[in-house]
Amino acid sequence: MGRGKSLTDFEKGQIKGYIESGLKHNEIAKKIGRSQNVVSNFLRNEADYGKKMIGGKKYATTASERRLILRTASNSHLSASKIRDECGVNASLATVKRVIRSAKHLKRLKIKKKPPLNDARKEARLRFARDHMTWNKEWKAVVFSDEKKFNLDGPDGYNYYFHDMRKEECFLSRHHSCTGGVMVWGAISFYGTCELQFVSSKMNANVYKTVLQKAFPQFSEIFGPIQWTYQQDNAPIHTARVTKQWIKDQNVNLLEWPPYSPDINIIENIWGLLSRRVYEGGRQFQDSATLVEAIKKAWATISLSEIEKYYDSLSNRMFGIIKNRGGHTKY
Repeated sequence: MGRGKSLTDFEKGQIKGYIESGLKHNEIAKKIGRSQNVVSNFLRNEADYGKKMIGGKKYATTASERRLILRTASNSHLSASKIRDECGVNASLATVKRVIRSAKHLKRLKIKKKPPLNDARKEARLRFARDHMTWNKEWKAVVFSDEKKFNLDGPDGYNYYFHDMRKEECFLSRHHSCTGGVMVWGAISFYGTCELQFVSSKMNANVYKTVLQKAFPQFSEIFGPIQWTYQQDNAPIHTARVTKQWIKDQNVNLLEWPPYSPDINIIENIWGLLSRRVYEGGRQFQDSATLVEAIKKAWATISLSEIEKYYDSLSNRMFGIIKNRGGHTKY
């Protein structure tokens, strides 16, 4: 649709007169037979109304600044506001968003929580489920463990990111950089929890072994003479030779865990409970020390009945894997 006819000097005079008499923009538009937009545009900038813009498109950023914004946004979890701060450009937030939207190779996507499963991974999950589908009381002797990241400004990770379609998609991970938060190691048993340990995101196998050295006596005390089993995922520090050998030396069974299977690790559900309590009411934290105290306080509220509920769900999780032929379950 083309532009409408500009206001005449007479119409401009009418508008000024009506506005002085207290009429609203829509009322003036009806009286002079023009659209409300035309009236509002004139009143918004009387001095420049009707002047033609000379020259081509003007940018609030330079070409190099736009390239920097797009490089920073590529597969980034940062918000547009933080991208602007990271780039140090003197431009409005709307301009930065416009630059990102104009890039054909960038698309705003929600991070997928479930990792991809190829045929080999599905087969490993299916084999594990079949081997453990008859377990019932046996699960009560298993200790489930994991690490989790807690951010200062809210629950783990950003829900959305700027996906660069020239790169692989991102999946939600708890094992990423610990900037602006803390990394926590925790474990649960059917009979209770152990003390949380706050660790570095760059933890290696030897440091992980010291974590276990502090935690295992707590579970040995809980189980007494009962033989118990330790569960961990397949992170490199968990599968390292030094880690496995140390666990074996403690006369503790190690549960061989299928790859890419957070949906059957029930401590994931406990992390969910913990996060909701830590960040209840949209709470955010100014420093790590305050966040740590909040996590410890919330961890102490995890009840045995809550833990037992998830242990009771393990049989159904095994059957869920079998039903989905190794695929993801609803958990």
